[in-house]
Amino acid sequence: MTTNHRSPEYYYEQIKKNESISSVQPIDLKLFSDIHKMLVNDDDLKGKQIATVIVYGDNGRKAVAVYPQISSRARLNICSDKRLNLKDFHLFLTNPRILGDIKPTGVKSRLRDEWKTLIVALVIVFISLAIFWFVSAESAKLYNEFRLNSQQFPLVQDTIDFYQTIGQSLLTIITLFLSVFILFTTAQNSSIVNDLNLYKTGNFHQYIRDDKYIIFISVCVLLLVFFGLGFSSVPQSFEVLSTNILINKINLWIPLLYSLAFGGLTIILVSLNYFFKRIIVARESNLVQQIISQQISSEIEKSHH
Repeated sequence: MTTNHRSPEYYYEQIKKNESISSVQPIDLKLFSDIHKMLVNDDDLKGKQIATVIVYGDNGRKAVAVYPQISSRARLNICSDKRLNLKDFHLFLTNPRILGDIKPTGVKSRLRDEWKTLIVALVIVFISLAIFWFVSAESAKLYNEFRLNSQQFPLVQDTIDFYQTIGQSLLTIITLFLSVFILFTTAQNSSIVNDLNLYKTGNFHQYIRDDKYIIFISVCVLLLVFFGLGFSSVPQSFEVLSTNILINKINLWIPLLYSLAFGGLTIILVSLNYFFKRIIVARESNLVQQIISQQISSEIEKSHH
């Protein structure tokens, strides 16, 4: 990252004089902090909103600061090696106005937001495993004999058919969901991309991240189902002898793959609630703007009469 090495005094004077800042090179957060502290400590600027910061682009590592109550021409481009967040600015901004891509991201924030759903998904995984183990316990013991003479062990074939039916059903559900989801997001994103309120609050970026998260989970489920179907179709047993207990694809690998797929499917189905919330927030954002515009127009008309 190439940043500007001018002194904070230079920017301070340019902003106060309402001069255009000529350099297009970005500044780092430390320099922006020094500039802001000088502006805050200026007695002539007491009571004014010093800066509005808009975080955008490059996964939230860029920002632009404007000073509408001080200078109409000053623009400070800020760049960071890591994602910018509210804490970075709260350290030195008094009464900050931070807009744009400001919502937290990462595994921690996702776990914090989705912990209830993840617990439900884990419960579904364990319940599915228990059911699959119960169904396949006897078939797993007979699988090697079944490979030599399949006609004498119809129970094993029934278990394999059961797994293939489960896999095909999961495959149908997840492909249908992905198709509908892609159509939904395409239609929805075309309307929210121009919504200024959603951008300012960070909801626009959050929606895009949520879409990527759901698609990632869907693809993982799809891969798990493909592997499960593959294991159920090939003749190899993939067995492991562990403490005198025979473990093979019938009582471990296929149940594990399908149980994880059911867990992922649970997360996906719970996300349907997210669709409705997203529609409401997006529609409300537009409706609120319309109401405000109508109120302002009405007041203007009254003042003219």
